[in-house]
Parts: sequence; C-alpha cells; structure tokens
Amino acid sequence: MIELYSASFVAQLSKAILQILSKRHSVDIPYLMSDVVSGQFNQALQVAIKAFVTTLSNHNILENLDEKASQTFFSPVAEELTNLLDPGLEIFDTGKLIDIQLDYFEKRDQEVDPKFLEDAWFEFQKAFSFASRSLPELREFLRASYEAGSFRVLSDIGGALKKLDYNINSFSRQEGHLNKNISDYMEELSRYKKWAKDKRKAI
Repeated sequence: MIELYSASFVAQLSKAILQILSKRHSVDIPYLMSDVVSGQFNQALQVAIKAFVTTLSNHNILENLDEKASQTFFSPVAEELTNLLDPGLEIFDTGKLIDIQLDYFEKRDQEVDPKFLEDAWFEFQKAFSFASRSLPELREFLRASYEAGSFRVLSDIGGALKKLDYNINSFSRQEGHLNKNISDYMEELSRYKKWAKDKRKAI
C-alpha cells in the first residue's frame, strides 16, 4: 500500500487543491501563495493526512490500496479541502466528506462505520490546526484568509437582505394572486348556487 501521507502523494493532492482555488478565483497559482507558504501548507497537510490514515488504520481500514486506488480515495475531497485555505462563506463540511468516502467504500463492497470516518476527519482537522500554528508563514496566510473571509461574509449581508426582501415581495405577489383566485372561485360558486336554486324553483 502506498503511504497516503508520503511527500509525493501530498504534493499531488496539494496541487489539485491549488488548481481548484485558482479556477474558483481566476487567479494563477503562483499568485495564490508564495512557494514558502505552499511548502508549509504541504507540511501541515501531510501531518493531517497522517493523523487521518492512522485513525482509520487502527480499524483495519485502507488496507491493500495501491497508488491508483489511493488517488481515487482522496481526489474527490480536494475541493472540500480548499476550505482550509479559503475560509469565509465556506465551511469544512465533514458530513460531505464522509458521504463521499462512504460511496468509495460501497463501490469496493467494503462496509465501514461512518463513526470511524468522523473520528478520522476530526483528527485530520486537529492535526492540521496544530501543525499550521507552528509554521509562521502559513499561519499568517491563514490569519489573513480568515479576515478576508469575514469581510466577504459581512459584505454579503447586504446581498442576503436584498434577496430576502425580493423573496418577501415575491411571496406577497403570490399571496395576492392566490387571494384573487380564491375570490373568483367563491364568486363562481355563489353564481352556481344561485343558478341551482333558481333551477329548483322552476321545476
């Protein structure tokens, strides 16, 4: 089995993460972060993946994975891992990660308790957090990222309120239209009732 936390494997995953970020923000990879920050991110990611793999290995999971299978295991989570570097409106969705990897195991006819994956991702986050704190350039990059993310959240409040106002107005319009339909229907029923009553008298 290939070591999922080997330097070469982590470098591939890190590159995939940066490519997704680059595409998301239309910024070339060299401008996303310096080589120093990128290198320190690789270090923290390697520590985190090692904690993840060790946790699952304690439950005899991830045995007999070759290089291709290992890439298939981690590649689908690369987009979610971008939130380690791009916080703000995004969240690190552990539930989504677990669902992705449960699907992987299901395709291999391997039954895995979701609790094991939950524990592994908890250890992953904890290890990444501690590792990043001891790497000064990465720590500063993440601090600035969180500040930018908080600004994006605050900036988005106006947009959220406009959307809410639009939805309220839309609901009011729909309510008015519904009330008119009910009124027309009741009027039609009234006319039908009067017609039926007159018809009965004529008979």
